[in-house]
Amino acid sequence: MANVEKDCFDILFAKLQGICDANHLICRFRGDRYPITLTIVPDTSIDGQMSMIEEDQHFNGKDSSLVFCFVDGSLTYRIKGFTLPETTMNKLKNMAKKLHHAHLDLFFRNHMESRHLVDDDANEETPDVLPEDELWQEEATEDPEVDTDEIEGGAPDEG
Repeated sequence: MANVEKDCFDILFAKLQGICDANHLICRFRGDRYPITLTIVPDTSIDGQMSMIEEDQHFNGKDSSLVFCFVDGSLTYRIKGFTLPETTMNKLKNMAKKLHHAHLDLFFRNHMESRHLVDDDANEETPDVLPEDELWQEEATEDPEVDTDEIEGGAPDEG
């Protein structure tokens, strides 16, 4: 069975990594604890630092970070020494929201599958359906207190 939720999460995370690569950033998504967080930090590798110098981009120190935190369904974020253009910040914020939603979908799906509550159409058998006349016959014969002579013959004779 194809896990659509996992594929959706992976596609969104790949898009986020593309945004981060273009801006010499590194992202880390933590969905295994509460609250769920997405942390963005500058790429402190030598290649990342050299490319920032060559392209004359904004400088973010090695201690700077941007943390998107999802508490009770609300997005909050903490910025520590980070400088980003507004368009990049908006892209990161929107991707954080989408990733959070995709993670919740994936978590719910995995939870339901672990509890065997998801219907699997391939293994599910449909119950036998009786024709309507056989259904009425079964109901009539199941009740031992019903006098079938009264039902078939009409009203009982008086006297």
